[in-house]
Amino acid sequence: MNSLNSQSQLFLEEDKHWVFLKHQENDAGINILSGFIVNMQGDTLIDGKVYKKLYSHNLKGTHNCQFPPCFTPNFPYEIEYKILYALVREDPQNGIIYHYNQVGSTCMGEYELFNFQQIAGDTINECVREKFAFGDKDGLVDSISNVYAFNAQRKVIHTTGDGVFEGLPFSSELKITEGIGFDLYGFFAGTQDELVEVCFGSLNECNIISSINKVEPKSKLKIYPNPVYDRLNIDIEIKIKSASILDSYGNIIFMGDIENINIDFMQPGIYHLSLILESNEVIITKFVKIY
Repeated sequence: MNSLNSQSQLFLEEDKHWVFLKHQENDAGINILSGFIVNMQGDTLIDGKVYKKLYSHNLKGTHNCQFPPCFTPNFPYEIEYKILYALVREDPQNGIIYHYNQVGSTCMGEYELFNFQQIAGDTINECVREKFAFGDKDGLVDSISNVYAFNAQRKVIHTTGDGVFEGLPFSSELKITEGIGFDLYGFFAGTQDELVEVCFGSLNECNIISSINKVEPKSKLKIYPNPVYDRLNIDIEIKIKSASILDSYGNIIFMGDIENINIDFMQPGIYHLSLILESNEVIITKFVKIY
């Protein structure tokens, strides 16, 4: 089976919400660190092309277990702030979705994120494939199917690659669904982000409560210096169980010792520091990395 004709399902739509859980792998196994919701809000012009702005909204939740993190989102979902997640544009006539990459050292600028006009035997774009492929057969389009999913008839690309969050990676089936993205990863393969739900509708219809006002944490936190060049210090009276640093796309780029965090390897920019305290309180704050 090489290709199937069906009515194209748009990827970029108003009132569409992707819900993710962020995994953390350690010696004890796999834990859920946090959660977030991605949706589309506005657009921007780059090199004469219009890209939709996708934002990541942090989910409020709890860590009700003896050894956090073990995040469970509140329901109805509660979102408390947003950061830019991705710049994406869509060519609906040709079934192609493009991502404009602003970070990293490779695949900068625009590249093909998903292409639903591909046929069996085609190779997924290298900027996507390199994130989950181990062997020569990984990242090849094995077949195309047409299924009823998410209340519509949708084309599905079947391929293989890393499809696990825990343990040694190995090749398994991966599916890319029209209008949705990777059934496992959502937008970006090879991350620790698991797509758990896609809801079509308003915030109210999708049981999402938007909280714009910043809530001051119970525990007083001081980070210094800010802006910071190479080492970030954290001052707080309660013991910290878990600490991580996220970039502007919500990707975890540091997790570990918080006594004296060396961030010399990071590119200049705005980052988010996420702390889980012994009291199970979660504090998220911003800092600026300079040269």
